Amino acid sequence: MSDDRTQREMVQDALYDWIEAVLAEKKFPCPIVWDGLGGTRPKAPFVSMQMIGGTRSTFPWKSRVDPETGEQESRFDMRKTVSIHGWGERCMERLDEIADSISSEKYRLMLRRNGVVVNPITGTTTSAEDRANGTETHGFFDIAVTYIRVVKEETGWIESVGVQTDMPANPEIDINAGGA
Repeated sequence: MSDDRTQREMVQDALYDWIEAVLAEKKFPCPIVWDGLGGTRPKAPFVSMQMIGGTRSTFPWKSRVDPETGEQESRFDMRKTVSIHGWGERCMERLDEIADSISSEKYRLMLRRNGVVVNPITGTTTSAEDRANGTETHGFFDIAVTYIRVVKEETGWIESVGVQTDMPANPEIDINAGGA
């Protein structure tokens, strides 16, 4: 990895940047937050995201050992489910714009440049949330996020091998010996 961020943080940043760009282009700017990070809930309207599960390939692709470093890379295909929620006024319009952008070549390329592929899983669903000060409009949909997880390990290498044998240095072997 080229910096100190984890791959999960890089994926989260790519998704955040995508949604922020869509909402800015469609004139629906609002705060975007990740659920479960212990932050303060913004005042509606806002969009929140949450990673809610996923899988990874069991058999990674492995690179050759780097002769300079002794490291080998294992690459796992990762597939995570991310739930995208809209809160407050015009939340369904925001969510529809985000969902529609998945098929836009412009946004698909933006995500792919960051090593992420996004596909819809569910359609947009709306509900009303009962909040302390009344009812708040809420909607959500789920996406599948696919990316490659790279794990490096130092495998080391054998620098020399000593071989002991009773065999002569230049034996002559008769391939016809033994009767034919």
